Amino acid sequence: FRTLAGAGIVADSDPAAELAETDAKIRALREALAGG
Repeated sequence: FRTLAGAGIVADSDPAAELAETDAKIRALREALAGG
């Protein structure tokens, strides 16, 4: 499987927070696809 996730970037976005959000999204998707 190929999994992708992203974040909405606006003028006052915090890059570290956006990365953490994207990591959380993709982790949840990968865990769901892996059955756990």
